[in-house]
Amino acid sequence: MSLVELWILAEKLLIPKLQKVSTSCLAVCYENTATGSPLPPVLLHECTAYLLSETYSEDPKQFFHEMLIDLVIVCSNAMPLHARLV
Repeated sequence: MSLVELWILAEKLLIPKLQKVSTSCLAVCYENTATGSPLPPVLLHECTAYLLSETYSEDPKQFFHEMLIDLVIVCSNAMPLHARLV
C-alpha cells in the first residue's frame, strides 16, 4: 500500500491522525534523500494522481514548502503549452 492509499483509507475511516502520519512520511522522504533521488518524485506523482484538490486546502500545514514547489512544477509541466498564460 502506498502512502497515498494509506492517506485515502485514513480519510474514509475518519482517522485524521493517520493521515498526518502518512504526509509526515513525505517530509521524511524529502528531508532524508539525496538531491536527484527518484523517491520524492514518485511520491509526488502519487499525490497528484490520487489526492483530491481539496486535500491541499483542508490542512495546508501538512504539506511542506519544498513539496508544494515540486507539485507546482509537475502541474505546470503537465499543462499543454497552449493552455498556459505567458
